[in-house]
Amino acid sequence: MIRKIKNRLISRKAARAVVHSYYDQATENEYLQMRKEYGNNAEFAREYCESNQLLAAIDERKEFLSSCSDIRELMEGEKGKPAMANVNWGVGALAMACLVMFVYIGHGWMFGQPTEVNAPPVKRYVTGVGEIKTINLEDGSTITLNTSSEILVVMTENLRQIVLRRGEGYFDVSKDIQRPFSVDLQGRSISVLGTEFNVRRYQAGFEISLVEGSVLLHRQEENMDVSAPAVNPEADEPVHHKADQQVRMLPNTELVFDSEEKMATVSRVDDLGRQLSWKKGILSFNGEPLKKVVSELNRYSGKKIVLEDQQLGSQKIFATLSTNEIGVAISGLERVAPIKIIPSVNKIVIVSSENF
Repeated sequence: MIRKIKNRLISRKAARAVVHSYYDQATENEYLQMRKEYGNNAEFAREYCESNQLLAAIDERKEFLSSCSDIRELMEGEKGKPAMANVNWGVGALAMACLVMFVYIGHGWMFGQPTEVNAPPVKRYVTGVGEIKTINLEDGSTITLNTSSEILVVMTENLRQIVLRRGEGYFDVSKDIQRPFSVDLQGRSISVLGTEFNVRRYQAGFEISLVEGSVLLHRQEENMDVSAPAVNPEADEPVHHKADQQVRMLPNTELVFDSEEKMATVSRVDDLGRQLSWKKGILSFNGEPLKKVVSELNRYSGKKIVLEDQQLGSQKIFATLSTNEIGVAISGLERVAPIKIIPSVNKIVIVSSENF
């Protein structure tokens, strides 16, 4: 494969755009150009899938290929000059070297010259700290974005595609068997026809909460396996799946994907309503440790909340707090735990009330 890549022209811009897309860092323009080629060029679509598999393999096996002479020659260029200067020798940079095949595919430069193909528009939606926004899509579906979130939306006659770049969203999807609806993140796709579910993205994974209907989690480069059996875990008995397995979820279940452990765990959840109360501007805690409560409140607070004494982190919290008045919510913790809230110019410190 490396030999094949070496025989093609190299464009740092194109390779960078493809890698950024895989790692959910592509700009709107890069994503738009990629959608053009994917929808109108069969060869590109095939090589796109192959390259995603290559990136996934590099990602999962943590293979740093700097010892490969072919790649070193590719990075050095034809005349011994650096072809890709100022690039860190990490997974992303090496993947970039492997993906120069995207530059020249049959009809010319993908990113170097504009094509005449009419491309579907890419819409971007963002929420700030503490902001919750509802988005009404043209197909009748609605998306509710939680605090500090960002999505890209592509709607065509054949597909409905969302890229969750950061944060959390609740998706109420209208049924349309002719246009599957997918949410893409971290190299995976959540595919549905019509359902309601919540997706929250973390730095090292994500979680899906299914309210009704059914969703299928699979790699972005894979087609949906409609025959995949549904996972129906018993109470207190989660079901574990390897990352390369397609997983079909049923209502009232939650899937937690750990990108470091390469594992998807499905559990039954009896009270999804409490978990999803953020849509109404409410955070409900039923015995969660203070450490987790602080982490959740930090998503909505303009000031960093800090636990001065980490031993306080295990204190169980039973409370219902409003995100509309985050300062009042933080102060309200004093009524349910032996703590004292001390605000300062740039942070909010939580200490033990025994010191006062």
